[in-house]
Amino acid sequence: MHPRTPLVLSCAAFIAAACSSSGPRHEREALTWSAPLAAGTTLRLRNLNGPITVFPIDSGPAVVTAVVRWRGSDALPVHFDSAKTPESTTLCAMWGRGECSASQYSNKINPVSKLLRRSGNVEVRFVAKVPRGVKVDVQTVNGRIEATATAPVRAVTVNGEIMIATAVGPVTASTVNGSIDARMTKLAEGDVTAKTVNGSVTLSLPATLTGQLSGSVTNGRISSEFPGTVGRRDFNTSLGTSVRRIRAETVNGSIDLRQLNAQGVHVSPAVGPAPARP
Repeated sequence: MHPRTPLVLSCAAFIAAACSSSGPRHEREALTWSAPLAAGTTLRLRNLNGPITVFPIDSGPAVVTAVVRWRGSDALPVHFDSAKTPESTTLCAMWGRGECSASQYSNKINPVSKLLRRSGNVEVRFVAKVPRGVKVDVQTVNGRIEATATAPVRAVTVNGEIMIATAVGPVTASTVNGSIDARMTKLAEGDVTAKTVNGSVTLSLPATLTGQLSGSVTNGRISSEFPGTVGRRDFNTSLGTSVRRIRAETVNGSIDLRQLNAQGVHVSPAVGPAPARP
């Protein structure tokens, strides 16, 4: 069994939350974590309420900070936990008791706090500086995700948009309510999957891309700068001989599949709706 250790907080782990959404808003840096991470290992961040931002650094250890924002003055315990394996480090924002591991993240909020809706007034904002080559795996429920990396990325939220920039796959982006914008000037390897229910999907990919490129939409449109036939609700094309898959899906929204040149600039200045086949 891999060790699970509590994190040392830079200030008190008990923060304030109001019984209602009224009252002044407060802010405090509640976590500063730093450790060397080797290329090829994975940094996982888990959150319940609040955004996550990740960007790369050229050298030095990984650094993660968490700022907690809340309203009112009723005390609600929010703490941070971690789990480490030889392959990954997982950092979790915990509302009450729960599980924090590489494979499991759960929160058991006190029934009284849940009844009074106090937990919803607390937001944790993660910001991570990640060494080059470290994989990124981030997850929140209510919050935006913005991840810039030099390695594979997995980003999952329920309510929030996702923005990803990386040069190495695989890339996975999933949300329910929010748009997805993924940019890859290079795509050395791996599949790409971008799925939302309510929102648009924009994939900016190398003009020299090879692989099986596809998209599907229920209520919306699809446009593509890559060769292939755009249908009313789907798009499929094979580029070169690679079997890797690049897929975009939405139910309510549009899909734009755009080309980038070697400098990371869009080949075409704008994308308009492509004519649908009869």
